[in-house]
Amino acid sequence: MNLDLFRKEIEEIDLQIIRLLNKRMRNSLIISRLKDKIKDKDREKYIFNYLDKSPSLLLDKKFKRGIFENIIRESCVLQQKGQNTLIVLEQDFYGISKKEIIKKVNKPITFFTCESIQFIVELLKNSLVDYSLISKGQLKFFQDLFATNKNIKIIDEFKFTPRYCLMGKSSLDEINEVYVNANSLKYCSKFIGLNNFMIKEYGNIENNLTKMFKSFTKNTGLIANMDLACLYGLDIIKRDLANDFAEIDLCLIGKECDI
Repeated sequence: MNLDLFRKEIEEIDLQIIRLLNKRMRNSLIISRLKDKIKDKDREKYIFNYLDKSPSLLLDKKFKRGIFENIIRESCVLQQKGQNTLIVLEQDFYGISKKEIIKKVNKPITFFTCESIQFIVELLKNSLVDYSLISKGQLKFFQDLFATNKNIKIIDEFKFTPRYCLMGKSSLDEINEVYVNANSLKYCSKFIGLNNFMIKEYGNIENNLTKMFKSFTKNTGLIANMDLACLYGLDIIKRDLANDFAEIDLCLIGKECDI
């Protein structure tokens, strides 16, 4: 046991806190469509009651309350945006494509991400998001939604070149195995083949993150869109890994009225 090990664990905990806060804020944004008013004093009182009853352990009670006062305040700001702007749910981390969508609308846009196709379908069906950006290959999962909701359709299509990169905690020479999902394996096949990496598939990164990091070493890398690097505290080792021919066809689906 040494200082570096404890600091590494602290860094991982910090990133877990950020990811959990992002997930909480995502839920706050979604339920803004279910609320008549943003400020709900009864709900806030309920939250602080169950927080006060929870064990504080090393946390000072005033400190703990202050944290959640800030979280609730920020949630209200986000919910206000959710009631007044279009929400575009991205199926993956397609950061560049936001510019294309912004060109299509005359309102501010709030973006958030989700990797569960079924969750996206349910949100669209219940009008909890206005639009979703998905890859064309995922359209098969939306056919029932199109059939039962005639007002939901494909609004526009885009071509997108993924910004895949290799990320990790060491150098390229030290890495011999990489985590990939179906897309990064497909679109970075040349780079993976040239380096003879051992492949590990992570599937849904949100669900498998803890397992992945437990086995992460200096010899391990992750190939994914660049947006993930800052979110998961990894260094970008090499950029622009996509094959020369790599382009993803994206579809913007939702209600046509506002575009």
